[in-house]
Amino acid sequence: EFLVGYIDRFLGIQEKYFTSFSWEDIASVDYSVLAVPKHRIEYFKYKDIKVWDKPRRIDNVFGSTGSKTTIYDVIANYEKNNPGSTKQDNGNYEDSDDDSDDGISVTIDGGASNSHMYNNDDDDDDDQATGFDKELCDDGYDKYWRNKERPNYFLAVRITDPDVAQTTEGIQDTILEHEPRFESCCMPLHCLHMTLCTIGLDTPEQVEHCVSVLNRLKPELASMAPKNIPIILKGIGHFFNRALYAKIEGAKELYEFVDHIKLCFKNEGIEIRDNHEFVPHMTIIKVTRPVGNSTGQKYIPPWLYSHKTDVDFGQQVLDNIYLCKMTHERREDGFYVTPACLTF
Repeated sequence: EFLVGYIDRFLGIQEKYFTSFSWEDIASVDYSVLAVPKHRIEYFKYKDIKVWDKPRRIDNVFGSTGSKTTIYDVIANYEKNNPGSTKQDNGNYEDSDDDSDDGISVTIDGGASNSHMYNNDDDDDDDQATGFDKELCDDGYDKYWRNKERPNYFLAVRITDPDVAQTTEGIQDTILEHEPRFESCCMPLHCLHMTLCTIGLDTPEQVEHCVSVLNRLKPELASMAPKNIPIILKGIGHFFNRALYAKIEGAKELYEFVDHIKLCFKNEGIEIRDNHEFVPHMTIIKVTRPVGNSTGQKYIPPWLYSHKTDVDFGQQVLDNIYLCKMTHERREDGFYVTPACLTF
């Protein structure tokens, strides 16, 4: 019923259904999903009626402009003037899970009830091609540009401590005992990791360059890695009950280590494609959109894990860094495909 108009960096204004977006916390988005700044949202529509429009200062949703018209009024008036329209197919808009846009994942600080959350920020560094005519783009152009900003590799610390894996498996088993439909949503134990940053390597030459840089930096990173300060995994957190993760107590040295890696990469011309601050965590289970749509269960009931929120997973030494490829392919041991691996 509701549509979101947003600015695609290359195609200008685009529209997709409200439900096509991920509205969860920024730290819970997938590696292959970009987070969009809130100022890229231009308007909301109910059917073909704009109910919130930033440039025109229309707000019939949150009431920030004093129009005294509510969204319920808009819906009632529309249905009165268009009887039976709710059953008609919105044929002009395609609600799909494919990669037809630039990987938008909308995240909002403070929740959707904040009437001032869509103010026009001054720090917009996007190339807002609002006048770009999308009809001038052929399919080849779309396919080329739509993935240019998406990360396709990531650096991670592989979680190898057996106690952490055993505790994680116990929590997953507890959840699956009551909700077996979440089995495919569980993070495989051989894939447990903590992401340090996501990057873009679009050609074989760029991958080769990144591998070379990592190998050259190995002595420096080995000396900087806070090996004497273990990574402590304790407690369970969640992102809007869509994803469960092990909380990681991030020491100052860990953040400094990650910042140093990013700085080295930037100096070497390797593109960092992080769209959020570093939030150390280890994913345990995440309800994917296909599973949510097929089962009707899009959230993890809190009672399944609430008694485990203070669990102590154990510790992991920062003794490795893997360059991982974002793909469904896996190595023989079940871990991600890794063009480079540093062990300290």
